[in-house]
Amino acid sequence: MDEQQLTILLADDDPGFSHAAALALREAGFAVALAANGEEALKQAEDLSPDLILLDERMPKKGGIEVLEEIRKKKWGKGLPVIFLTNIDNQDVINKALSLEAIDYLIKSDTPLESLVDNVRLRLS
Repeated sequence: MDEQQLTILLADDDPGFSHAAALALREAGFAVALAANGEEALKQAEDLSPDLILLDERMPKKGGIEVLEEIRKKKWGKGLPVIFLTNIDNQDVINKALSLEAIDYLIKSDTPLESLVDNVRLRLS
């Protein structure tokens, strides 16, 4: 698969983290679109048809779980790979994300950017 063709949607309201993560993903050859809140993430997901979404749980307007619930209701969103990338280390939230078929649940503070890039590569290979 040609990574130049693959688009990652990064939905996170932390501009510092978003910038650093987007830079790491772009350096790895991915196209990256950013969304700073849940509503923007839904619109971008529908408009861009990304190959994978990195989704924060705690964002303005809509949280990650709510965004993923809406994505899964759409025909185009049924099989879309979504990785939660958040600092919410709560088993109920993790279980809910996985029940909505998130393919992984990563804790930002425990996930170096190199590991994030490797995980994305693995999921899209």
